[in-house]
Amino acid sequence: MRTKRLRDRLALLLAAALGVAGLAAVPAAHAADAHDTAEIHGLKGEYYTQSAPGAFDFHELKATGFDPQLDFDTLEPRLAFATGQSDDVSVRWTGKLVPEKTGAHTFSIIGDNGFRLWIGGRLAIDHWVDDWDREQTAEPIE
Repeated sequence: MRTKRLRDRLALLLAAALGVAGLAAVPAAHAADAHDTAEIHGLKGEYYTQSAPGAFDFHELKATGFDPQLDFDTLEPRLAFATGQSDDVSVRWTGKLVPEKTGAHTFSIIGDNGFRLWIGGRLAIDHWVDDWDREQTAEPIE
């Protein structure tokens, strides 16, 4: 159990370091090479400030970066780095998920002041409310 917790913490620290680097520098686009086997895993994060306290909108885009994973202990330092503030900020993550195994998958989110999860163009979790730390779970998705 202790080893798993340590491994999870190390993975989180690595993800945070990679995520901050992803916000700071975006690699230049290049043509795909037949010998280029690098794979990128993660989601594109777009970090916005809100138009007013409690507005819960996507008012002004402040930063775009790559997030290798979304399992954060706290987003406040990342939000402050990306937008200059840690409150009244919205983030939109987009990308593609490729499961390791076939079959039904269940998604859950726990967050601060509202979130929505769309999968395949379908709203799977709609919790756009002013509360925090209330985990929401979607129906299993094939």
